Amino acid sequence: MDAYNPKEIAGRIQQLGIVKRKGEPLHVVALSLLAGAFTAFGAALFTVVTFNAGVL
Repeated sequence: MDAYNPKEIAGRIQQLGIVKRKGEPLHVVALSLLAGAFTAFGAALFTVVTFNAGVL
């Protein structure tokens, strides 16, 4: 397991932000839409499993 000190973590996060900033806007929008879709799917699945548990 890799252990980083807080300064190294901040540097890695900063580099990741720079990479994301230099990305294509359409690509970033597409990824954010997919992330929202996966979150919505997970919420819908949670609702179905939670509230239909007694039906099965």
